[in-house]
Amino acid sequence: MFTFVDYWASQSLQYFVPVDLESLEIRMSRSENLPPLPQVASQILKLADDPDVGAKDIERVIEKDPAVTAKILKVANSPYYGGAQIGTIGRAIGFLGMNQIRSIVVGLAIQQMMNAKTSAQTFSRLDFWRHSLTVATAGRIVGKLRLASKADEIYCAGIMHDIGLIALERFLPTQLAIILQQTKSSGLSLETVELEVLGYTHRDVGRVLAEKWQLGPVITNAIRYLHDPDEDEFCYETTCIVAAAEVLANNLGSTLCGTPEDSAMSQDLIDAVGLPEKQYSIVIQVLEQEVTRTADSLQLAA
Repeated sequence: MFTFVDYWASQSLQYFVPVDLESLEIRMSRSENLPPLPQVASQILKLADDPDVGAKDIERVIEKDPAVTAKILKVANSPYYGGAQIGTIGRAIGFLGMNQIRSIVVGLAIQQMMNAKTSAQTFSRLDFWRHSLTVATAGRIVGKLRLASKADEIYCAGIMHDIGLIALERFLPTQLAIILQQTKSSGLSLETVELEVLGYTHRDVGRVLAEKWQLGPVITNAIRYLHDPDEDEFCYETTCIVAAAEVLANNLGSTLCGTPEDSAMSQDLIDAVGLPEKQYSIVIQVLEQEVTRTADSLQLAA
């Protein structure tokens, strides 16, 4: 019987020293290969969660970064939002709302991180981005139906839910390449293979990054508990919606890096989200349109 050990040996992985999660965390904190979340994005996320912070404070932070300023104004004036003539960040914040500003900033930050050279040959950043964008968009659609006040935070959580793969791609590219190849050929889940090869998953790595970047509980818990939402004691509702969004993305054919993913939503998840089952087909139809519109408005690869 062909085992993981055989596969590692066939790829000369026996010459690699295993890297445990704690060691990887130290490497991530010391290395410049994985940059911190861009400063403006980090500041905006913190300010957005502070009830004592006003729009003027956020405006001043945004205007420090010409790229972020240009992106927000471009989105505010895009046909998707009716082609309004908006020339200042202050007006853009009032027009789009803080939650949408947060979504744009997070999307831009992740896009910038994705522009670095790819190390793992079997890792497709385009597929990764398509999957993340589709999950995020599905999460916002379902969020607006079930938890409107959190819809844009859910979008951000969807964008970030697999961010641990970016760290693995930077620091353990050979192992990640083997993991992805073995996942596709074996039909096993990505996390099952990660546990066999590494002893931890990209979800564990993503949680470390989310805490390092201080992304807040909604995003951090969605990353950590995506496949075990019942264990989430603090953000159960939002985590369940992101988990459901991932299944909807899989149904649409947007799986993570082409790996086998579950496209059947469990009854427990359906009950937790509280959306009538017959509405999911409608959500998928809307999702196809929204993914295209979101990608066009943000000018992101999709």
